[in-house]
Amino acid sequence: MIIDVNRHIVVKGTVQGDYIRGAQKSFAMMYRKVHNVEISDRDFTEKVVRPLIDPNADNIIAEMDEAGVDKAVTFGVDYGLLFGEAPIHMFDQNKLYADAAKRHKGRLIPFIAIDPRRKGAYDYWDHVDFIVDAANARGIYIAMLPTWGRWVKDTPLFTPEKAEIYGKWLGERYKSKGIIWVLGGDRPADGL
Repeated sequence: MIIDVNRHIVVKGTVQGDYIRGAQKSFAMMYRKVHNVEISDRDFTEKVVRPLIDPNADNIIAEMDEAGVDKAVTFGVDYGLLFGEAPIHMFDQNKLYADAAKRHKGRLIPFIAIDPRRKGAYDYWDHVDFIVDAANARGIYIAMLPTWGRWVKDTPLFTPEKAEIYGKWLGERYKSKGIIWVLGGDRPADGL
């Protein structure tokens, strides 16, 4: 099985100004070098990139078929906080990727793209909350290990003060959940 692990769907409105100008310059330069042609940055965008615009990803599937590629991992890139928001918000761009994957079932593997600094972004702890809640709703307890001993002993990231802050925060967050706290097991307890 052949999988393309880095594919983007080209849709008008998913990136904006500063990013477009920078990418246009960089990609046009690479295109000139690879194809040994003279083409301006603007012509590259108009003649090479613009024909690729396809929110349904039909063109990607056609290219995959031609190249013998079975699946492609697709994802947007959230440059909103860096370059300014694109006309199509990142949350809606992620939906475009999911819709294209539904249209081409089994061919596209969509990943969401969200800068974790973005307000309202789904982060690591949101996912831990989801897992804990889903397990608890099914009557399953979660065995939660707050940290491996290596972060205390081998590669000390935790001081007693940091461990106390983290422990209080974690305990408060999950105090009413079905949690079995695992406090060790990967290192001998002596010296900790």
